[in-house]
Amino acid sequence: PFFKSVLINRGGDDGVLNGQAVINEDGIVGRTINVGDGSSRVLLATDINSRIPVKLASSGINMILEGNNSPYPRLSFLPIGEKLAVGDLILTSGYGMVFPPDLPAGQVVDISGNVIKIKLSAKLYNLNYVSIVGYEIIRRPPAAQDEKQDEKQDEKQDENTHKETE
Repeated sequence: PFFKSVLINRGGDDGVLNGQAVINEDGIVGRTINVGDGSSRVLLATDINSRIPVKLASSGINMILEGNNSPYPRLSFLPIGEKLAVGDLILTSGYGMVFPPDLPAGQVVDISGNVIKIKLSAKLYNLNYVSIVGYEIIRRPPAAQDEKQDEKQDEKQDENTHKETE
């Protein structure tokens, strides 16, 4: 069950899809999980089922923002030897293909042993307007990749031919 979620008045009829990022002017809010014709349920970043790939703004160190059903989600998977400080800014990393990179996620507010608490940039208790973000990494079509590889192989053959004739 999802404990921390909200209902928004946009759905499939408006082009909303499951798994899309939901943000507001302050930062990340969550992602769509149940899309109906005219409404969608949004799993908030604070929900225990929420996992969002993030990074430290100053160094780019990648971590995961984990909801815990409290107002202060936690950071996990901080690499050994890396340090964070209260006040450090946390941004989305772009991994996971839900949230685009570099959106404000929050700020470190407490570090107690291995527990790192984050105050989200978005005020989830006051969500009047949100935006739904469709984020996709654009890749070259397979045919274009094959042509590129063929060109590289042709270049290698040309180089080998030139070496043999010299």
